[in-house]
Amino acid sequence: MDDHLTSETKTARWTDLFQCFRMSLDFEKVWHGALGLACAGLVLAAGLVVFVQIRQRTGGEISRSVADHVWKHDFRGAGEELADGFRKTWRSAVEDTKRIVCAVTDAEFGAVLAKATDLRRAVFWGLALLLLARVPWAHFTGAISRAAAVEYALGERLSRAEATEFARSRHSAYFWPPVLLGVIAGVLLLVTGLLGVVAGNLIAAGVILVGGFVTLYAFVVVKQRLMSNSAGAAVGALGTAITIVCAWLVSCVHVRWLEQLAAVVVLPIGLVLVIAAALLLLVLLFGRGLTVSAVSFESSDAFDAVTRASDYLLRRPWHLALYSLASLAYGAVCTVFVVVLTAGAFVVSIAIIGAGFGESFAGLYAAMLAGGEGATPSEFAAVLVLAFLAAMLAALVGGWLVSFLQCSCAIRYALMRQSVDGAGPSEIYLEPALEPLRGSEPAAPTP
Repeated sequence: MDDHLTSETKTARWTDLFQCFRMSLDFEKVWHGALGLACAGLVLAAGLVVFVQIRQRTGGEISRSVADHVWKHDFRGAGEELADGFRKTWRSAVEDTKRIVCAVTDAEFGAVLAKATDLRRAVFWGLALLLLARVPWAHFTGAISRAAAVEYALGERLSRAEATEFARSRHSAYFWPPVLLGVIAGVLLLVTGLLGVVAGNLIAAGVILVGGFVTLYAFVVVKQRLMSNSAGAAVGALGTAITIVCAWLVSCVHVRWLEQLAAVVVLPIGLVLVIAAALLLLVLLFGRGLTVSAVSFESSDAFDAVTRASDYLLRRPWHLALYSLASLAYGAVCTVFVVVLTAGAFVVSIAIIGAGFGESFAGLYAAMLAGGEGATPSEFAAVLVLAFLAAMLAALVGGWLVSFLQCSCAIRYALMRQSVDGAGPSEIYLEPALEPLRGSEPAAPTP
């Protein structure tokens, strides 16, 4: 039995992008989107709490103020202090970035980067929180993407259980592609930096290289002849120590013409590595949606998803740009419609109900907008109900937006795949349990 369904009659057209709104108005997709936002938000909040605790214990002024407000149950004050801390950190990080960019032309990059403590802290914690938030986010967006892929390819809606099971079984494939792209790009930039260090300390680098080979050879010989792992480890540790000391002793020795020659040789290599890192970051920014849809359509692993997304983006960049712009324009109109409809319905219902209740309901609504401030104990439950309804409407709008984005990515992937590989939109990997969705003709009843 084939793993893919091939249809000779159905072709993908760019106007299929206008199916996104209809496809996204599916309660299962919206529910998965809302859960993904909620879980990612909880993970970010938990990470923020840990960050505040660490900063508090290491003398962070903003974190101490936030903790004091929370201890006094002044959550509004805690939020204001936290927002003020974020603004200060953002301004400091922007200033650090500007100084680093200017330092590139002044050959003082390393010294300026060493002083950019706020920027390094913000980057580290931002990447750590995003990595943690990707764990639930990859699962729920994967379920939406799989449901959208099956619906677009076969015209059949996937049940929540089937979409969830597919996302669970392919969680690593959904999780790793953006991380893999970022890590590889970072490694390429790190290797470029190490090449610069080697070119600037060529004699010390040569000592390390020769000493490393000699140490490794001595380790293998001693281990084999004495049949002792401890003796080999001792020789390896001694050789490493001697290599480091020798490299340190000759680090002050510089042969100008030799280092200039090494810089000339290293520069083209570094340029190639930087260009490769830039291409990977380009795929990360503009082809990340294709990696998710590649897993949903092909049931591929993370490496194959990255390969397909890179190939489609680099071979047909203008096609993807046009599809993305069309999706963005259409999505903006749909988002305005959904937000206005939802917010308008909430406001109108509040106004109609408030007209019947009078001043008492207006006070509840004002207390809800003030975060429960000024509400009596008897009114607090009603304020919680109003806040819960408003939060549910916001979650539904957010879930629909996530659903719309994943449906758009699925259709764009089908368009790009047809443009590059000539594959029809109905070619999709099916689990054995989904084989009946192939649409085969029912068998004629036997007499």
